[in-house]
Parts: sequence; structure tokens; C-alpha cells
Amino acid sequence: RTLALDAVVPAVSSEVYDAGVKHLTLAQIGQIYKGEIDNWKEVGGPDREILVIDKEKARGTRHVFMALVLGDKEAEAPGADLVLGSNNEEQTAIVQSNAAIGMLSHAWLNAGVKGLAIDVNGNVIQPTRENIENGTFPITRGLFVITRGEPVGVTKLFVDYLLGAEGQTIVEASGYVSVR
Repeated sequence: RTLALDAVVPAVSSEVYDAGVKHLTLAQIGQIYKGEIDNWKEVGGPDREILVIDKEKARGTRHVFMALVLGDKEAEAPGADLVLGSNNEEQTAIVQSNAAIGMLSHAWLNAGVKGLAIDVNGNVIQPTRENIENGTFPITRGLFVITRGEPVGVTKLFVDYLLGAEGQTIVEASGYVSVR
């Protein structure tokens, strides 16, 4: 069952964002991860080498991102300078850099880590809650609770709680989009 909605957002350090890189095409993001674009000036930003952060290959966030950006959830990212595991590690690395790009769950964006909009055929789509909810942001996903068969007993009570008003309030407070 779908518990919440999320987006996997190309995220950059606030310095890159404030210097003018506010959106990219999926092709440009792919070129960055392939190592074909290695300086922000090539996409309208500062003359600064891009610090490309990848995630460990087993991460679901990476699977969703790479499937859309490079066409294969297991795609290699030869342009990557750093491979990290958790969203927390990646968020910290982006904040500490003035030239970083990575992939983060929408819930992990903040003042120091800005989410880029994605230009789809000239239509710039922002990573907003509304665009995640209506599915227009291109890299969206459901977050699931999985049970063996139909939940019963305490498991059913827990799933019902997660999908109920209180559980969905927690989903929203955590930075994800409610399914209610």
C-alpha cells in the first residue's frame, strides 16, 4: 500500500542555485553523471568544477533517479566524484560544498540544499508538493508499507494508523506528501 508520495530531486548547494542554476534538463543531468559536463558554466552557472555525488547502487533513491536520467536503474555514473549511502550523508556533503550536485528525497531539501526544477521540452517543472502529488514532477515515487498478504490483527491496526489522519500528519511533518 502506498503510504506517501515523494520525489527524487536533483539537489545542488545553495551557492550553485544562487549563482543561477535553478533548472536542468534530464539530458543535462545525465551528461553531468556521465562526466560529459563537468563545469557549472556549461549550464549557466559559475565557473566551478562540478562535484558529482552518486548514491550506493543498492539505494532505492538511486534506482528511481538513474532509471529516468540514464535509462537504467543500475547505470554507471563515471562522472561521480563521491559515492555516499544515506540521504543524511549526501545532504551534509552538498551543504559543505559550493559546487555539488546529488540526488535527494524531496524531504531532505533545505536552505543549504536546493532542489532543481526539471526542464521537460521547455516546460520547467518545480519540485513542489503540488507537482509531486499530481505527478507532473518527472521523478516521483510512492513510498510503501508492505505486508505478507492482507494485514490482520496488530499489523492491520498499524497500517490503518499509518494511512489514517494521525499517520498522514506525520508523513507531512516528515517532508513527504500525504496520500489522503
